[in-house]
Amino acid sequence: MTRREKSAIIESLVEKFNAYDHFYIVDATSLSVEAANDFRRRCFQEGVIYQIAKNTLITKSLEKIKSEVNYSSFSETVLKGFSGILFVQEAGSTPAKIVKEFRKQKNLDKPILKG
Repeated sequence: MTRREKSAIIESLVEKFNAYDHFYIVDATSLSVEAANDFRRRCFQEGVIYQIAKNTLITKSLEKIKSEVNYSSFSETVLKGFSGILFVQEAGSTPAKIVKEFRKQKNLDKPILKG
């Protein structure tokens, strides 16, 4: 990935972090392609944006956002391994409900909420 591509992803993430009121970091490592597509579909149906990004790009994006919250501890604790981001505008609990229902219906241990 070139620097130009990386900076475009960072800027896109910064825009989303600034535009959406709530976000969750999830780990969906061992999902099959079918299960991952189903999870994305459910997120879309509920108005939640699901995006996967490299941890370093997420860290750099969080450093650039306009927020009173300090996310520096995320890179040390939450942003390890696979990371996907769930963005939601209105109801902050919607992503957690989607994850809980998905795991229950599919009888899976992933995705899990990381932060």
